[in-house]
Amino acid sequence: TPFNGSIASFVLPNETSGATFPMLVASHEGASRYDVSLTFKPVTAVLALTLGFDADKVVVESNNGESLSGVCAYNFGSNTIQQPMGSTSITLTPATAGTHYLHLPEITLSKGYKVIVEKGGTRMIKSVGYGKEKRFVAGEVTTLAIQTFEPVSVMCDVYTSYTLYKRGDSSANSKDA
Repeated sequence: TPFNGSIASFVLPNETSGATFPMLVASHEGASRYDVSLTFKPVTAVLALTLGFDADKVVVESNNGESLSGVCAYNFGSNTIQQPMGSTSITLTPATAGTHYLHLPEITLSKGYKVIVEKGGTRMIKSVGYGKEKRFVAGEVTTLAIQTFEPVSVMCDVYTSYTLYKRGDSSANSKDA
């Protein structure tokens, strides 16, 4: 981690195989020549993602373009973290069954995030808090469990009269079928 005066830079990777604990910074405030006492402070949040199955890869992505990875800087003078400028996603490979820990910046995602799971050429998309804020706080662990793989099937502009009836389309309700 490069250190320049009162700024420490660190990288939140956009590809990972997992982490185990938040990244920490240490302050030397109050240390003398003979007495070194460091105070550690977490600078990242952790997403504990539990999968009930093996997958090819998992991508965690912000829903409104906020950066989740890249170079960050911690300012010891103001105790603040500059948000990363980089990728809006973090990719986990390998994505085996079990719990994986992903570093995230301390950030408020204005429209939540989604988890895209790829397995055998198909995808599953799990949206978390879509349209609602989701806050990740440094030092805190957020848990998310996905126990079963449910691939997405997409049918564009294909409606049956029953589908229109279920949606409440009055013209479909009055047709003879």
